[in-house]
Amino acid sequence: MTNNSNGVKNKKFHKLTFKSIYTLLFFISMSIMVLMILCNIIFKEKKNVFFGLDSFSSISNDWLDEYDMPMNFAEIDKYASAEKEYIITTYTIPAWLTLDQSLVFRSKNAYVRVFLDKQLIYETDIVTAPFYNHSPGTRWNVCNIPSSAAGNEIELQVYQAYQDGRAKVDNFYFGDKGSIILFIIQSQSFGFLTSSLLLIVGLAYLVIHILLNRHDKLQDNSLLYLAILAIVAAIWCLLETNIFQLFTNNLRLLQVIDNMMLVIGGAPLILYIEETYHIFRSKIIRFLCGLNILYIFFATISQLLRGPDFHQTLNGTVITYGAASLLLCGCIIREHFYPTKEISRSYYTFQKIGVFFLAGGVFADFIRYLCVDVLDRAMIIRLGLLLFILCFGSGNIYRLNVLVQQGFQAEFISHLAYQDGLTELANRTAYCEKIQTILDKPTYPFLGIAQCDINNLKTVNDTLGHHYGDLLIKECADLLKEAVGDKGIVYRIGGDEFTILFTALYPEQSYAEFTDTLSASVYSANCLPDKPYQIAIAHGFCLCVGINRDNILSAEEQADKEMYYNKEKMKQTKHN
Repeated sequence: MTNNSNGVKNKKFHKLTFKSIYTLLFFISMSIMVLMILCNIIFKEKKNVFFGLDSFSSISNDWLDEYDMPMNFAEIDKYASAEKEYIITTYTIPAWLTLDQSLVFRSKNAYVRVFLDKQLIYETDIVTAPFYNHSPGTRWNVCNIPSSAAGNEIELQVYQAYQDGRAKVDNFYFGDKGSIILFIIQSQSFGFLTSSLLLIVGLAYLVIHILLNRHDKLQDNSLLYLAILAIVAAIWCLLETNIFQLFTNNLRLLQVIDNMMLVIGGAPLILYIEETYHIFRSKIIRFLCGLNILYIFFATISQLLRGPDFHQTLNGTVITYGAASLLLCGCIIREHFYPTKEISRSYYTFQKIGVFFLAGGVFADFIRYLCVDVLDRAMIIRLGLLLFILCFGSGNIYRLNVLVQQGFQAEFISHLAYQDGLTELANRTAYCEKIQTILDKPTYPFLGIAQCDINNLKTVNDTLGHHYGDLLIKECADLLKEAVGDKGIVYRIGGDEFTILFTALYPEQSYAEFTDTLSASVYSANCLPDKPYQIAIAHGFCLCVGINRDNILSAEEQADKEMYYNKEKMKQTKHN
């Protein structure tokens, strides 16, 4: 039996250790990322900063490649080769141009240069800071075109920041600046609103988690990890709308934050699944999740040391989200066929609906991506994420509310078991458990035991009634508790019997102070006008040296004898 119990403890120790290491590395990585953001804000340097928006007339299909063939910007990586450092494409300015206009286009993971009549009129500004990505990020490029350039040719040179096919140059507009700003904001308003709602939901879940756990009634962090997931996803979704890129010139910082959210987003999802389904019990799952947190940690360190940046390590993120999604679906399917008492049917239903919404959003945006080239390729994913978080969060709040109620009920029952109903002092059961605890862990070199008894309780009951007898008991209990203070604990052992354990460093001194305070309090109480009874409390004390059961029993008996001696002495004093 002992070996089995040790085995269970060891398994629990390993599980908690792994979870602690996983969580620690996750929060270390997040802390380093925050420091990177702060450093990039503090130590940034600007060079050739040029920012603004003009124009409104789509010209995405009017560009030609080096062979005067229509340029396909969706497959820009196919134009690259080892011999060419950059990609060239050209556009002819309309001959009818009579007013100054602007060429506006979006670039992602690419540096660009724009030439008009072989003269450089625009190039990607360079902003440096200690922990930026190698890419300039996603930006709106604006080139002012004078009316005198009507009919001339514009040459665009594109330098890819990475050789991974992820460079994008798209959404070309020509015309009025104000019109384009309004158009972009309007076209992304749904995504911005959905992402903002997702952020609000995440913050609300965080507040609810704090409220549910404020008294340590519930040791469950599932809502906390879901809140972190929602906040991380919301920040990524907001940046992916490309609206913030209109109002800041520190675009590389936005890209770093965007990539950070992608890198760390899988960890809170995994921690959420662990909190709900306890997946870390499996050695295989612990191994896979260990690889994930190591990926997050080393991707962060690599960025910190200026090795491969977050963008170059995003393949690990794709694997993480895929594995975590399959793991979540597997847990839900297993729960369907092998339900446990830990998870209610309502909670399980919320989870199924949430997964359905998220899968629907991913599928719908994948179809949009295949059918049409749009600025925002995550529009419906945002809605799916929002509904996913809402469904899972609602299920979690329902589940946690049930657990909190159960915790309060258990605490109330325990409260009744260990507390005296009349005086609200600890009762005999609590006293016996305290003695057992002291015996199991003898942390006190000495233990002072005092026995107390209320004089004339039977007389009060017989002459005034039991109501006044109860008032006498409660008043005496309050006086004893006030006199003891923080020097010990008062227990009601029987009808008019109390025991005090003095656990302070000097029990005898504590008892002496107690008797002085009690005498003064009893005297003051008896001096009150119209008092129907007089209070008299007999007490005796014994110091227990050497904490063992026999010594404690002997000390209790000796304190009891001293109390009866004091009671007789009080009676004699009263008669005299």
